[in-house]
Amino acid sequence: MITQRLAIIKVAISIAIFIGCFSVSIPDANAFKIVSALTDGCHENITLGALGKSSSAFNGDGVPSVAALLTRFTQRVSATGIPQDEASRGLRRENANRYGWGGFSEAQQYILASFLAGVRAPDTGGYSIVDFSQIRGSHIRDDEQSAHFLRRKEFDGGAGDIAVIQETTTRLMNLANLVLTQWSSGGSGEMLVRWTFAFYGERDVLVFGPAYNLGLIAHAVQDSYAHALRDENDLRVIAIANYLEVILDGFSDARDGPGHSERLDQCNVNDSFDFPRINEARRQTSRVFESLDLQMATNGLDTTAFSATLATIFDYKPGCDEANLYCNSLWYQKSLEDVSKPYEVGCGLVHSHSDHDHHHGEAPGKMITSLSRNAMIFFLLAVLPLLTVLGLRRRSRF
Repeated sequence: MITQRLAIIKVAISIAIFIGCFSVSIPDANAFKIVSALTDGCHENITLGALGKSSSAFNGDGVPSVAALLTRFTQRVSATGIPQDEASRGLRRENANRYGWGGFSEAQQYILASFLAGVRAPDTGGYSIVDFSQIRGSHIRDDEQSAHFLRRKEFDGGAGDIAVIQETTTRLMNLANLVLTQWSSGGSGEMLVRWTFAFYGERDVLVFGPAYNLGLIAHAVQDSYAHALRDENDLRVIAIANYLEVILDGFSDARDGPGHSERLDQCNVNDSFDFPRINEARRQTSRVFESLDLQMATNGLDTTAFSATLATIFDYKPGCDEANLYCNSLWYQKSLEDVSKPYEVGCGLVHSHSDHDHHHGEAPGKMITSLSRNAMIFFLLAVLPLLTVLGLRRRSRF
């Protein structure tokens, strides 16, 4: 009990310090909005929609059925066994409570939680979202940009777009081979990964490997609708965003491609721009899952259908760049509403402003958004002691 209380107090103090240090300006991650105690995660909701386990906000039109895949996975884990250690049960219980899976079997909860652990992993690495140094450290790794469909530093101009597509495709082909190998082996497919629980911190949990790795694949596919500009008519990729040089400064539009946009990382289903592209991201995620399920149905290892699906999703239209405002793309205009900025780490974090900011200007209503955020921060500081006391009274460890 003492260890439990210390863990809760530690998390509470971390949250208080995080809020106090970053109340001036909090930089967003380089991907769709991350799930937290106060927000829904874009990747999680897109993935659940692709699996047919979506919220009521998603209509599901045009999404291929992956019911056979889920049935296949459920039958396998029911036969080989579901991890019963306390942390792994906690993973299932936490997600079941969050997404309303109370009526699902334990096997179904295990499969869905494994998908969500995978699709979240590229953004957090299993660490808490208040562990700023760990998360930011992973996001500025040059060799990990393809996990988010983003440019490396050396990927410049139109050739850089093609290089991103090639590198991301290679990454996802390797993951697809791993999924099929894990499945065809006939074993439990268990993998040990890190997960951060609300109040209880980081734990190693067991997940179903094929579902987890499909989640990793889904993440990059979905990010291609947040980190790329697309043609408004046929949705072909016309340019891919740059995150590293934007946040580390030294960014040049003409050389480095479009800057990473916080605006395109939103997934508001009530927005006339966001909803169609999020719907498309869900549909293409389902197509990716379906293409690999065709092989899992026969224990095959052929990734031809998967490769063809990726080629369609990442299809590239050349000739659009900063000089022609990326072919006057609406996606580009939307991206300018909130372009990421260089940052400095420390308490009282303040964004530095580059020439790029002055060129594009500030987004309308940003001051109102800042005031609203600060009001929320003061509210959190007020209720944090109460939340901590309530947490101390909980008897369950997860």
